[in-house]
Amino acid sequence: MERQASLPPIFVGVPCATNAMIYAECAVAFMNLFAALNEKSVIILNSRAGSSIAGNRNVLTANFLNADGGRYDWMLCLDADMVPSADVAYQLWRTAEATKADAVSALYFDRRAPHFPVPKLLPNNPFYIANGHFGEDAAQSPHIAALKGVHEVEYFGMGAVLLHRRALDGLEYPWFEHTTDPGFNEDSEFCHKLRSQGRRLVLDADCRVGHMSVEAIGPRHWEAIGKPTIAAAKTAAVQASVAIRMTPKMPAVVYNRDE
Repeated sequence: MERQASLPPIFVGVPCATNAMIYAECAVAFMNLFAALNEKSVIILNSRAGSSIAGNRNVLTANFLNADGGRYDWMLCLDADMVPSADVAYQLWRTAEATKADAVSALYFDRRAPHFPVPKLLPNNPFYIANGHFGEDAAQSPHIAALKGVHEVEYFGMGAVLLHRRALDGLEYPWFEHTTDPGFNEDSEFCHKLRSQGRRLVLDADCRVGHMSVEAIGPRHWEAIGKPTIAAAKTAAVQASVAIRMTPKMPAVVYNRDE
């Protein structure tokens, strides 16, 4: 209760695909998170823009800026397939307050094999210098245990990010846009917009969030490993696949204690 009382009101925005269906594990995690927030907080799951996640992020961002006459200074961006701890908002808020960062991301991993960490560290980061960027060499992934504390980043995914409204000053709608540039998406483009405005983006590597992954293995996995020998294929399959867990989904809802 002490943590809950110290937190400011937080607008939690969850972009969903068409029909706003989410995994049961994620729904339970969101409810536990909401119970740990300030009583004036609100969580909204949005699918008004259909299958466009960028479009749904824009709808949520507009709602955040205008809700209740600008009551909210902080938006917690959570993707619908995230499994956050109940105190993730508190952890990220404490880090934001301590570092004066405009946006703080938790550490989470790509749900696609080989499951690299999502953020891109700055090239002058000591961890980056010692280990390289995760996406450049699969051999780097075992070093993730050494990544601790707070790190300024070039970009991160928006799957678990606490964003202050001042970060949006000077940016025009649409904040999130699709891009055809290889290696980039609406999340990294948004981060580049923020950094171009002098905003500080940091990763709290001690705040870690689960990322749901349900995948049926098919021909594309075979193509991806180049039709190697059977022995090599077995090894690669173990490394590149995840356990198939068919999980029931639940319809999206809006939780608001004021109602």
